[in-house]
Amino acid sequence: AGYIQTNEELLFVVPSAISAAASDSNLAHVLYTCEEIQNTMLETGLKADSTARHIGRRRRSSKEPKYLEVMVAVDHSVVEEIGSKEKTQDYVMVLMNIANSVYQHHSLGQDIKVVVVKIIFLTKRQQKQVLTRNDAYRTVNKFCDWSMRRIPIGQPAHYDISVLITKEVLGPSGYAPITGLCNPVRSCAVVKEEGFSTGFIIAHEMAHVFGLFHDGHGNNCYGRAYQNAMMAPLVESKLNNFWWSTCSKRRMEEMVPYLYCLNNKPNIMVKDHYALDAPADFSPELGRPYSLDFQCSMEFGKQFKLCPHVYGDPCHSLWCSSTSRPYMCRTKRGPPMTGSRCGRDRECLNQRCQYVGTMQPVDGNWGLWASWTDCSSECGVGIRKRSRVCNNPAPAYNGKKCEGPDWDWETCVNKTCLSYTDNRAGECTVWDGLQIRYGTHNWQPFEGQNASSLCKQTCRSSVSREILTINVDVADGIPCSYSGNNSNICREGECLTVGCDGKINSTKKEDMCGVCGGDGSTCKIVEGMVSRMPKSGEEYLYIITLPSGARDVHVEETNRSAHFFALSDLRYGSFGLGGDKKQSSSTKFVYVGAMFDYKLTTSKHNESMTSPGPIRHDVRVMLYPNRLLKKSAVFFRYTVPKDDFTLEKNKYIWKFKSWSSCSVTCGTGQQTILYKCLDKDSKEEMDEKYCRFLKAPRKDKVRCSRDQCGLVSFNFVMANNYSECDADCGKSGLQTQMYFCEKTQASGSYSQVDTSYCSHLTPPKVRRKCRAPPCNSTVHFQWSISETWSDCPCGANNFQTRNVTCQRVSIQRKLEGKTESIEETDEGDCINLPENPAIKRPCKGLPCGPM
Repeated sequence: AGYIQTNEELLFVVPSAISAAASDSNLAHVLYTCEEIQNTMLETGLKADSTARHIGRRRRSSKEPKYLEVMVAVDHSVVEEIGSKEKTQDYVMVLMNIANSVYQHHSLGQDIKVVVVKIIFLTKRQQKQVLTRNDAYRTVNKFCDWSMRRIPIGQPAHYDISVLITKEVLGPSGYAPITGLCNPVRSCAVVKEEGFSTGFIIAHEMAHVFGLFHDGHGNNCYGRAYQNAMMAPLVESKLNNFWWSTCSKRRMEEMVPYLYCLNNKPNIMVKDHYALDAPADFSPELGRPYSLDFQCSMEFGKQFKLCPHVYGDPCHSLWCSSTSRPYMCRTKRGPPMTGSRCGRDRECLNQRCQYVGTMQPVDGNWGLWASWTDCSSECGVGIRKRSRVCNNPAPAYNGKKCEGPDWDWETCVNKTCLSYTDNRAGECTVWDGLQIRYGTHNWQPFEGQNASSLCKQTCRSSVSREILTINVDVADGIPCSYSGNNSNICREGECLTVGCDGKINSTKKEDMCGVCGGDGSTCKIVEGMVSRMPKSGEEYLYIITLPSGARDVHVEETNRSAHFFALSDLRYGSFGLGGDKKQSSSTKFVYVGAMFDYKLTTSKHNESMTSPGPIRHDVRVMLYPNRLLKKSAVFFRYTVPKDDFTLEKNKYIWKFKSWSSCSVTCGTGQQTILYKCLDKDSKEEMDEKYCRFLKAPRKDKVRCSRDQCGLVSFNFVMANNYSECDADCGKSGLQTQMYFCEKTQASGSYSQVDTSYCSHLTPPKVRRKCRAPPCNSTVHFQWSISETWSDCPCGANNFQTRNVTCQRVSIQRKLEGKTESIEETDEGDCINLPENPAIKRPCKGLPCGPM
């Protein structure tokens, strides 16, 4: 025995069993090849893959089950190889059971169930439409297009991914886009049929469509340790050795929350839906119909059968040879299917050919319930589920299957509210690439328009603003609506009446503060007015920030202007309203998890915005000035918990004021930066209590130096001048002697310095009595002339009069200023004024009537 290494392959040499009686010189030998599948790397964005094989014990994940609905297309070449459509359908279901077991493997950390919803047998004409020999890239693109065109216009797809199985040469063993699941345009894969190992190729290619990359591609999962991992570039997984790398697990955890087409559980009783079983180990039922010769023909071609010259157990590795070269045996290093017949009353079990006797039926029995999944809601009422497996024992040899449901559910309440994901929004994005009516749309979440559609996927187009209800149930646990003070949730397309305590049919509701069964005492109403004057016609004006959790929101423009509202998410900067610098018409829309109602008056110069809330993320309310630089005024009101100070945090700011005085008068000390509390709008300095909710500013310090201690001293010195007398004119009061800080040096010289150098001393207070200067007053006179004349009497040569009076004006000057008094006096006091106004003037009236 030994081996021969050629330029193309490794050949193993062992003595032949049939020549054991021959002489040593004539001993025949058998040559074996250990065949490996070649892998081809393809263009960016797509991957080419080889066969994959591996098995392991599966532990049920605690995550909520996901359902991958698959449409399988089988071309004519596969049917010809197997013999009939009926046998091909059974064969395809075995491949999909293998793929299902791969996705149920505990190393993936997910509970993803593969469901075949339809098997299509391509006609030769259809096969020509989608297949291009030796060109996997064009084939997968044509197959994606062909699959999408099978979806009726305006209707959702009834499968999540389509898979084409063919015997034709593609180049690589499999080909699929990276990402694209739930998008009919890209959710497809093409696989070359290569025996039961094709099940691993299918699982691998579908993982690419999930968004998984090859191990070692942009991650640290590379090397020989990962060669049997499901996403290895050269897929070598086998029925007895397959698993997912930690890189694949992490990537799947990132992608699954956004793949909302996985949430709907298919009804396996519906026509064309095929249920798949995924036991902890592959069931013998899967391999029992297929002989070892059949498996060889599917692995290597019709002319291949089980190699008759292999020593050892045939169930350990499947060795095959062609009828024309029976001594040249080949293997892909994988075992045959569990349950394959390996002799009379013998089957392949645990990679050994074992006696199974008369195969009496074994009835199935349920195993223990798995742990509950996490609550479906990140905040508030939701649903959690658990599942069990019929494996204690699993049914065998036509034994009865377990009776009863394999999963259970109950309501739950998540009070942490650390994050929020709008699941309806994710479900609506699935339809973005689908042509509905006159084109594609950007679909945003909305709520059902009547009771029967509350738990159907309802979306609003950001393009046309039309509302579309799709006949697909939302995921279990999603709230029935965005509006209304209730905690009702959806389950299997029905709206359940649930109280905020999580109990079905409970009438318990949240109060105005969002507290379940509360009395409204834990929150406050925040309201105010904001005025803004645009500086340009191209920049959004910030108004206020609506904090996460705000309820009963009301924002209204109180004066007429051409400005209009805009809403912006603080996390991503995305707009929910007015983001395109165009004013919206009156509309309802869902943003940051809440329903908003935006209204305009007929003139479009006054607008308002309301929302019952709660809003799930901080949102900025802004105005777009629309080029007209007119002052705007906005009223706002909302309800938040009493410990929310978002308004204060956004209205006030700490600003640099100055540096403090040096901490010493001699030697080396420190100066500290000083801040002032500033109103952002008025720029007015405020009391520091208004900034108490802000993060304390940095107390930066710097060194300051003064003269060496002992060489100088500082003292207050009295000046010769005094302050003004503090009494009114002509009265007694007090005046204070002025002082200044003086620096005295050891040499005896002295100089006046800033008062801060004497801040360690108590300022002197020297006062003396004083009398204010006599009061100074002046008096003058002036005419007071009426502007109104009397009516002119009828007839000619008449007069009309007006009032003219003389006024006495007294001005008295005091320390605090002057006062002025005016009173009417005798006309004789004004007789010496330069001008004496006329009291009457001639006029001509209307003709007098008869006497």
